[in-house]
Formats: sequence, C-alpha cells, structure tokens
Amino acid sequence: MACRLTGLSRSAYRRTLKADTVADPDAAARLAFHAAVHDAAPVPADLDGEALVATVDVPGVTLVPNADELHRLSDTAISSPVDVVRAAARLISVGVRAVIATRGVDGMIAVSADGVWSAALEHPLAGNPTGAGDAAAAAIMANLAGATEVDWPVLLRDAVATSAAAVVRPVAGEFDAAIR
Repeated sequence: MACRLTGLSRSAYRRTLKADTVADPDAAARLAFHAAVHDAAPVPADLDGEALVATVDVPGVTLVPNADELHRLSDTAISSPVDVVRAAARLISVGVRAVIATRGVDGMIAVSADGVWSAALEHPLAGNPTGAGDAAAAAIMANLAGATEVDWPVLLRDAVATSAAAVVRPVAGEFDAAIR
C-alpha cells in the first residue's frame, strides 16, 4: 500500500487517553488530565462534544479531531488543508501541544509548534468507513504511548495504514493486518 507523506519533527509524549462522550463528558477527561498535568505528561485525546472542548485548556494535550470537531473547537471553517493548519495553529497558540486532524479519505494532518506533516493513501480504498477513525486513533495512541520522542511521519503513516486496514473489513472494529 502506498502512502503519501510530508514533513519531519520530534516532540515528547508519555501518556494516552481515549474516551467516548459519557453522561458527564468531563469526568474521565478531568481525572486523566489532572493526573497527566501532575506528572507533566502530554495527553493525546480522541474525544467529542464537551469533553473535547474541555481538553483545550489542558497543558500539553494533543487533540485528534475530525474536520467538524476542529471547526467547533477553533470556530474556523474547514474546507482545505490550509484551513486545517490555520485552525490547528489557533489551538496551539492557546497551549495545545499538537493537533492531528483526521480527514477521512484525504488522510491526516499533524500540526505542532515545530511544523506540519501530512499522510494519505495514494488511492482511497472501498469499504466500510465505520470504525476507521477509531482505528486511526488507536494507532496514534500506540505510537505516542511511552514515547520520549515522536516520529511524526511514522505515526501518520501507521495511523493512515491502520485506518485503511479497518475500511476494507465489513464489520466495524476489525482490521485486515495484511493490508496494514
């Protein structure tokens, strides 16, 4: 599988969080983020709704929004890669460590104070997109978990490949390791 990739940089990450919106959407985020802030550990967050909004004020957080979530967070219309970078830069200016924007068949864009990187499949794969974003988030978190430095091209390539491996499966929650 061919993957288009641009950029190179390094940052430090040690802890991850994946949560869905719950009855009290801030509860899980508050607990994990307080622990991370206490340990000075950056937190990658794949959240939605009020839990996602609450994470913007957490020092060192790495957000993993899709285009709609990025629009809600930044109040910036998202219709191009330039819009993604502009919206992410606004969030970084208020303390977010990095933004990894998922863009469906258009791949992903990572933005930090150190630079901008992107990755996408050369040709979109047909299949069931349900769960592809969760697969990408899992790959991001696996790459960031315990890392002292992040290799953004490797992270993005792995996340895009894992997402694609989920798309080719008929059932959400599965992925094809041979595709990945």
